[in-house]
Amino acid sequence: IVVTSPSAQKSILNSLHESLGHRGIAETYRRIKLRFWWPGLKRGVTKWVQSCEACQKRSSKLPMEPKKPTGAATIFGRVSLDTVHIKAGKWKYLVIARDDLSGWVEAVGLEKIQAKKISQWFLDNWIYRYGAPWSVTVDGGSEFGQQFQKSLLESGIKIKVTTPYYPEANGMVERGHQAIKDTLVKLCGKEGKKWRNYLPLVLFADRISTKRSTGYSPYELVLGQPPILPIDLELETFFGVDWSKVESTQDLLLARTQQLENRDTILQQAHHQLMDSRKNSVDYWNKKKTSRQPLKKGQLVVVYNKSLDSQFGKLFENKWNGPYRIKAQKPGGSYILEELDGTELARRFAAVHVKEYHSR
Repeated sequence: IVVTSPSAQKSILNSLHESLGHRGIAETYRRIKLRFWWPGLKRGVTKWVQSCEACQKRSSKLPMEPKKPTGAATIFGRVSLDTVHIKAGKWKYLVIARDDLSGWVEAVGLEKIQAKKISQWFLDNWIYRYGAPWSVTVDGGSEFGQQFQKSLLESGIKIKVTTPYYPEANGMVERGHQAIKDTLVKLCGKEGKKWRNYLPLVLFADRISTKRSTGYSPYELVLGQPPILPIDLELETFFGVDWSKVESTQDLLLARTQQLENRDTILQQAHHQLMDSRKNSVDYWNKKKTSRQPLKKGQLVVVYNKSLDSQFGKLFENKWNGPYRIKAQKPGGSYILEELDGTELARRFAAVHVKEYHSR
């Protein structure tokens, strides 16, 4: 049946979309084209389904945002900090710090997650060992709030805060702490409550493991030579050199100079490989994953409510809140939003949790 009346078209769209389970564009179009036709039918179905209020606010699908590769700093120049909740034993939190270039990691188990304790630990176990980094990246958790940031800013360290509920923005440390958690679980077995006892071993294993992004282990990049393991001493491998047999000052200086030269070389190689790896990852993501055009200032959007994911009792609430209006976009990619009356929202929102709102 050919339908020319706009009101009849809207009635059909409503009957075969809203009244029959809010199916997607393809299914709604299939239902209609079997029965009716009008000029621009597919375009009309697409616009109708996209502008459905219920579908926009209940969708679980997140938009894929284009990414940009981050630059690699000098060694210990940029550090990422994160916390992990461990549901076993007295020590319930794991705080992890990781160098951006080398991947060198330090971590500690804490009973309670407090800004004062974290900042003191970072001062004692990172700054006093490796010097002050140019910048520290943290997530938007309360433990990294004003009290923590103040202690670093007083030392001249820049703070970069990633958006809450978007751990991918703090990529290296997020991927790294998953490996640390998995290894702790494997080593602890049924003694999960004693995970803190295994932490030094797990950190050492992480430091001597070659990173795919650089082609070297953090140990090699920081210390300029492969680690000497107990088995190297036991079996007298090439790595287990007895420095006491270096008989002259000239021999010692030559050996040390060669070590330092080698360290500079592998650092340069690691830097180039890390940048290539990040660029390739970003190119792949943007080519295969990205599914939308960038959002613009003044555009109406809805915001994903990530907190509902783990709350069974709220499964039937809308997963997207809004609409809001984009006021500005921050350099890191997050958005500043405002109510329709111009009131600015206090939070900043990750681009991956913001999508266009289609009005009818």
